[in-house]
Amino acid sequence: MLTGNRKQIILGSLLVAAAVALLAAGLVTWSIAKPQAHRTNSLAALVSTSVSAKQEPSVGSGGSAIFVHKGNYPADSLLEPTNKLWEQARKTTVPLMRQDIVVPVGGGSIKALEVRAMHVPSGLAIHFEWPDATKDNETVHQVKFRDAVAIEFPIGDVKDTVLAMGRPHGPVDIWQWKADWEPDAPRMNDLPYEAVSEKAGGEGTTVYSRLHVDSAMEPNASQGKGGPTTGVFNLFPQSMHKSPVEDIVAIGVSSVTSKPDQYQVLRGRGVWHDGKWQVVIFKPLDDNNDPSSPHFQAGEQINAAFAVWNGSQEDRNGMKSISNWTQVAFH
Repeated sequence: MLTGNRKQIILGSLLVAAAVALLAAGLVTWSIAKPQAHRTNSLAALVSTSVSAKQEPSVGSGGSAIFVHKGNYPADSLLEPTNKLWEQARKTTVPLMRQDIVVPVGGGSIKALEVRAMHVPSGLAIHFEWPDATKDNETVHQVKFRDAVAIEFPIGDVKDTVLAMGRPHGPVDIWQWKADWEPDAPRMNDLPYEAVSEKAGGEGTTVYSRLHVDSAMEPNASQGKGGPTTGVFNLFPQSMHKSPVEDIVAIGVSSVTSKPDQYQVLRGRGVWHDGKWQVVIFKPLDDNNDPSSPHFQAGEQINAAFAVWNGSQEDRNGMKSISNWTQVAFH
């Protein structure tokens, strides 16, 4: 016989599963988050706003805000994380902590994240920087985990929601950069199989070349036919990605869902050098009228939260370093 707590857990799981199904079908997020007509081109409104890098954003007693600097530069320039142009934007240090809100708990090895933001005629760019002794951009083995960074915004007219992936009537938009989605990251088919040779007392290594393309999205080289998900939109089995940044929506814990392909317009680039990651995520002004985009309004502030994954510490999924809500100030 089920106890009361057990019944609540099972009921909660069923509700989350139902919400995810509706979300994936476009029946929840797209209706909840559909913006009002006057807010649709909120990034465009920012472009016409004049600001100075020396201005102090107006914030409450909760602490410092991330100041969004206005620039007039091409997106490609800002997508170079080491470009000196980023020095014009004010740097804000965001404290991070171990994620211990929901299971699986973990993280905490990354103590702080430095953030800069800039809006330009073509969109909004956000620059992240944090120390990391190892470059973890390979996930082709079971014991390998990626480095990653993400920013989370409330969707629609909701100014505040649940930090842990939002709630059904307070959905969130998450932009996540993944080190193993970068073009120079190791691919499954770049790495040969290896086995210890039985010759010479087991010493040495015998290398076996791969016999087929190990991706459900690509033709099988040895069989000359497509994989089981050929033609189906699925970001994860792809060996190459058009961007290292995934655009995600969520309405609560365990509801993370990739947006449809037409709304996967985020761009990004990450560079690791001398024990430090620098990453840029760029949100273009032209987002195909994505109804689940956050509202960026000139003269207002919006909450944002951050997360960093340290692959060498086996961070993945909910095991990550996270921030509290931090205000992003647009002027």
